[in-house]
Amino acid sequence: MRLKNLSLLVLVLLCLGLVGCASSTTKRPLPLSTESRDFDPGVDADSAERLEKLTPAAHLERGYGALAQGNPPIARLHFAMALAKEPGLTEAYLGMGQVLVREGNLSGAATSFARVLEQDAGNLRALAALGTLYRYESRYDDALTYLHRARELQPHNPSLLTELAMVHERRGEQEQAQDYFEQVAQLTPRSAEACNNLGFNLLLQEKYVEAVPVFEQGLRLDPDNRLLMNNLALAYALHGDARRALNLFETSMGRAAAYNNLGYLLMVQGFYRDAEMALNRALEANPRFYVRARQNLDQIQFRENEGRGLFD
Repeated sequence: MRLKNLSLLVLVLLCLGLVGCASSTTKRPLPLSTESRDFDPGVDADSAERLEKLTPAAHLERGYGALAQGNPPIARLHFAMALAKEPGLTEAYLGMGQVLVREGNLSGAATSFARVLEQDAGNLRALAALGTLYRYESRYDDALTYLHRARELQPHNPSLLTELAMVHERRGEQEQAQDYFEQVAQLTPRSAEACNNLGFNLLLQEKYVEAVPVFEQGLRLDPDNRLLMNNLALAYALHGDARRALNLFETSMGRAAAYNNLGYLLMVQGFYRDAEMALNRALEANPRFYVRARQNLDQIQFRENEGRGLFD
């Protein structure tokens, strides 16, 4: 039995906490990469006189270093001083945009990145940053505009292709998203994340059988990756291989959680008897503390499911 629609699958994933990387409804940090820079940890103790003597290049070095150390206020200080000393410095606007993203000021970040493009219309980092930022704001047409402009500069950049895939996925254009995810997987054959992203897209399209070997390849690349384990278990469960799903869930999260997750998946697919059995086993494994299994049991309208159960 297949899930009836995409929204139900997403509900299942959210309830289990198994949402995959690319398709997650949880926002990830914007992938605004910076070059590796040395950072003087004592920079925040610099006197105003010493700061005033620094060159714009030195401010940039310290600003990006502060970002790498997770210190946006110090980064903001240095980028602002760099701009004061050299107005229009694109690297400083790029850095300031990243500071504003981390502070949650997306409109301010967009303005900062746009200032870069006013001076350098082909700045790859600014184009990619705006594309990602507009995806976060659900401005998908704008996101595609900037991401395609960036892709003209680097047609085979895996990060850009992943961003394009995620935009199409959010627009419900799953087959277009799949095409981009497949390109990324081909370009990065040693990437477990690329496998997870492609596999999860296939789950969203209810292509459960196709998703299995993709997740399996990801696990071969990263055998201890719990997200891949859970997503592969999810694929097994959704196309009817309950036992393999249970084994993987148990490896990833323990016996009680494994039976609970399997029980929930069986329940939403209509296998009520099997779901009840799995949820009761979750309670047996952890009767005192495992509240979630009991809550899931309360949702079941106990009735006979047509045909054989998955464990028969």
